[in-house]
Amino acid sequence: MSDAIIITDLDGTIVFWNKQTEKLTQVSGEHALGKSIFDVVVPRVEVEQGLEIIDTMNTTGHWRGEVPFVRKDGSTFIASISSSMLKDETGTPVGIIGLGRDITEMKCAETALKDYSERLKQSNVELEQFAYIASHDLREPLRMITNFLDLLEKKYKGRLLDEKAEEYIHFAVDGASRMRQLIDDLLEFSRIERRGRPAEHVAMETVLDKVTRDLKMSIKESGAVITHDPLPSLQADRVQMTQLLQNLVDNAIKYCREEAPRVHISAVRDRGEWVFSVQDNGIGIPEDQQERIFLMFQRQHTREDHPGTGMGLAIAKKIVERHRGRIWVRSTVDKGSTFFFSLPIGMDKCGAGA
Repeated sequence: MSDAIIITDLDGTIVFWNKQTEKLTQVSGEHALGKSIFDVVVPRVEVEQGLEIIDTMNTTGHWRGEVPFVRKDGSTFIASISSSMLKDETGTPVGIIGLGRDITEMKCAETALKDYSERLKQSNVELEQFAYIASHDLREPLRMITNFLDLLEKKYKGRLLDEKAEEYIHFAVDGASRMRQLIDDLLEFSRIERRGRPAEHVAMETVLDKVTRDLKMSIKESGAVITHDPLPSLQADRVQMTQLLQNLVDNAIKYCREEAPRVHISAVRDRGEWVFSVQDNGIGIPEDQQERIFLMFQRQHTREDHPGTGMGLAIAKKIVERHRGRIWVRSTVDKGSTFFFSLPIGMDKCGAGA
């Protein structure tokens, strides 16, 4: 797109008016030449901005900015303007040249995007509040159901209840237990933003040590081998970094094949961020599911094959995004998966808790 070019003398009388200016202003050069610029197109600027433009031009000889204009027919457009003082061979100012470009559509798009972003932000806040309230209020009646089922089983087991009735109670207790885990995970998801802590110095190797201690039983029972390269320290929410790594390592152990799980954690510095990876030799993830698995309550396999609520990766994604990072996976079925997540360097300036 070529620029509109206007040249005026110091009094604002137009001496040059190119074809692109004609298109932008809908005024022909024949009509514009010799007239005052303010009689042809009217800038819609506040007094303060007008004074700033004049002062900058007088001081530096240049001005750059965005100005809304009104055409003679009443229609408006926004132009990106770059103006410079024209001087003769003695250095005396003799006129002004202005280059302009119509940015109306771009500004409208920016406004629409900002409005959409604000609505999305508000929707996320409302969703988190709903998740917190719903999960919090559901816990007490669920606890009562579980307690009364336990009492019923203890009081009548082996006396008034036949095997079928005992089996039904067992199913009910198991379902209540799964529901409690779902509620706990939903509550945890809602707390990522609500109860996130300010960024602090976090040594990721120390975090991984804690994760392996917390998963000691799973590691022992599965025969998993956990290895890692040197891991960096960074500014982040320590509790959430622990939860993030634990969810990813736990998944790597859980979704294994017949051979013992092998999990390797590493990190590389890539420009302004750390990119961590958690690599396993597990069952892998089909390509058409590699984005969906980061959504809430998404499960790749049946609960009987691999227990869980389907919230682990959604929580991991929420944590990474709170730290202004990204998370993704590369995987091949029956060969394993590598989960990557990035965290910006310098989180103390722009990250969690900011």
